Amino acid sequence: MIEKQFDIYCYRDTLGKDDSLSKIYFENEYFCECLEDEVRPYGEKVHGETAIPENHEGYNVDIVNSSKFGECPTLYTHIIDGVYMLSYGGVEFGSIRVHGGNNDDDTEGCPLVAKNRVNDHTIQGTMKKAITIKIKELIADGYIVKWKVFNNAKPV
Repeated sequence: MIEKQFDIYCYRDTLGKDDSLSKIYFENEYFCECLEDEVRPYGEKVHGETAIPENHEGYNVDIVNSSKFGECPTLYTHIIDGVYMLSYGGVEFGSIRVHGGNNDDDTEGCPLVAKNRVNDHTIQGTMKKAITIKIKELIADGYIVKWKVFNNAKPV
């Protein structure tokens, strides 16, 4: 069976001291804004205050039910005893959920998705439900979904 892959691109264009901002594209189509914690040097991590590492090959994406956020996209590289883990660049993250929020106080290391970028530190208008529905449809259609992250990048 031939596997179909669908790529979600996270193009980080504003890397700040406390947070980073991105634009999310589904293949070549703009989807929404994204805010994460600070991007740190390769292999460095501060729990709950670090953006996921840049990864051009992409992280796996699945829809998982979270007690805190409900049903939402989860980024991972592997699963240990039912726990979705993301390991890259010598660091390991657990429970990376794509959800709503407005600023770096809401991230805890997770990507936040929203309709609008208010300024270099704030987004608004959650897109959690919309992104969850779209990814669920892709998975149901047999796609393997990948979340690819590019620092200091503009869409091609």
